[in-house]
Amino acid sequence: METIRDTITQVMRRLKTKSKKTPDDAVRALLRHSLTKKEKKHAGFGYFNKGTLLLNVDSSAWLYQLSLRKEQLLNKLRRKSNAIKNVVFRIGENNEKE
Repeated sequence: METIRDTITQVMRRLKTKSKKTPDDAVRALLRHSLTKKEKKHAGFGYFNKGTLLLNVDSSAWLYQLSLRKEQLLNKLRRKSNAIKNVVFRIGENNEKE
């Protein structure tokens, strides 16, 4: 006889494996392949909304550095996904440091 605990455990496992990827996950993956190793240490995904990708940058120096490379980065991202229309940078906490 199957216990309630076993049933709940099975249901939770199925839910975890069936979890759908969000558009944010796809953009995060594109971003990981578009930033250099050094840039990944200082910039990370903020949000993606209505075609605008916001990147959190950890200092004003990196904000300036990435702003200089904005068009190049945007073109690289657009080649992989036409959903990305603009990239915006702001100083904020980078939770995706590698």
